[in-house]
Amino acid sequence: WQGKIFYREKGYLLNKITPLSLEFVKAEVYLGKSWLDQEESIILDYSQTSFIAQKIRDEIREVAPNIYLGNAYWEKYRVLNFVLEF
Repeated sequence: WQGKIFYREKGYLLNKITPLSLEFVKAEVYLGKSWLDQEESIILDYSQTSFIAQKIRDEIREVAPNIYLGNAYWEKYRVLNFVLEF
């Protein structure tokens, strides 16, 4: 995995994967309530856009300028934390 490419105006992202830097595994991007604490988060939702990742949901929040902390869920289970830098 090499990062996420956001297409903000279209409301989705593609993950940058493999040594060839292919854009792959699409997610819908929208504002919604976090499963963790019901606070507003940016939701990265793969349920309707990716057969491979359909059980994955990421939630991110900006914690400093251009720095986002995220939680990744498999179904309703939080499985890891991550950081995105823009």
